[in-house]
Amino acid sequence: MNSKLELKSELNKGSTFYFDVQFKTEDSEIDIENSDVFLPVENINYDTKEPVIIIVEDNKINMLLAKTIIKKNIPKAIIHECNNGIEAVELSKKMLSNLIFMDVQMPLMNGYEATKEIRKLKGYKKTPIIALTAGTIVGEKEKCIEAGMDDYITKPIVQETIINTIHKWLKF
Repeated sequence: MNSKLELKSELNKGSTFYFDVQFKTEDSEIDIENSDVFLPVENINYDTKEPVIIIVEDNKINMLLAKTIIKKNIPKAIIHECNNGIEAVELSKKMLSNLIFMDVQMPLMNGYEATKEIRKLKGYKKTPIIALTAGTIVGEKEKCIEAGMDDYITKPIVQETIINTIHKWLKF
């Protein structure tokens, strides 16, 4: 339908997902528009750097959003997608990454278990693993850190938070 998903996000306020679509009716064409403007944060200048980032997320919208934010800000990033913890562990056995964004609640193997398994692998003792979770209950962050994760981001995913976290943990 010649549309694309777009996002407007403001730290500590929330996120708006929107798209423009043209529908044809019997009498005329209806154009549904959203006047919100997406203002990206300043791009990270990694020049020739190509960080390898694994995103482990079972929700397709969250996966697309995280991927889009990273690619928009780090165009040369090499992103690998995993839909659950088992896939993340298997991929980590085959290759090293510079950073992992790990959903916490997933089917088959959750983020806590996957992180513990990845930490056992050669080369993954110090790789930053960042929790992505909708869980904001007391003790959730501590549980993530205890499982071996380095940092914690709550959903909905906010562009500034993702980019600031990458700045904080991705060192070349």
